Amino acid sequence: RALLRTKADVVLIQESTKDWETWFSRKLSNEYPHQIFLDYIIPEDLTRPPAGGIGILSKYKIHSYQLINSPVDWFPAMLIQMKFNNKLIQFLNLHLYPPLNANAFPTPLAYFVAKRERLKECKWYQTFINFDLPLIVAGDFNEAITEPSAQFFVNDLSLSSVLQEYAPDKDTWTWLLPGNIRVYAKYDHIFYHKLECTMGDVIQKGMSDHYPIYGIFNL
Repeated sequence: RALLRTKADVVLIQESTKDWETWFSRKLSNEYPHQIFLDYIIPEDLTRPPAGGIGILSKYKIHSYQLINSPVDWFPAMLIQMKFNNKLIQFLNLHLYPPLNANAFPTPLAYFVAKRERLKECKWYQTFINFDLPLIVAGDFNEAITEPSAQFFVNDLSLSSVLQEYAPDKDTWTWLLPGNIRVYAKYDHIFYHKLECTMGDVIQKGMSDHYPIYGIFNL
């Protein structure tokens, strides 16, 4: 329901599973006839949660797509090209390194290592981008706008942040800790290049720990 409230033309999905992919196909095929999901292959020697797939739902035909494996053996990225009004636009769908160790367990060391590894991922993924084309980069960065991965897109690549412009005070993530303590953060982002953004927001509803975020662009 939260997803449908956005009335989005294109939806980028992270942490998908086979069950979710089946549900999207059965329930949303009328609204989004073009759907592609790419699976996350867990290394055989590691224990990790299965929710690591990545995908796209679209009202418009998808021109091309490719899976880009993480250089640090975590979640993959997805680079998509689509045509709108005969204009080719790129979408880079990201789910960056979580603050966990190799077996998906939270440790103090993993928290700090993850910052370095996320930046490494972003530097790798940007080598696949054609910067002559309009670009939208979006997804779960697992860290705030002030941290290295997000700052790489803003400072090094000169992309603009939708949520910094239109919803800078809204959290995109929440989690309930033991003792009924709820925490919040701004871990999800949309960046853009060579496009005009007219609106963006966070829809703080839904069952996921990550809220849907959206941007509206003039094409």
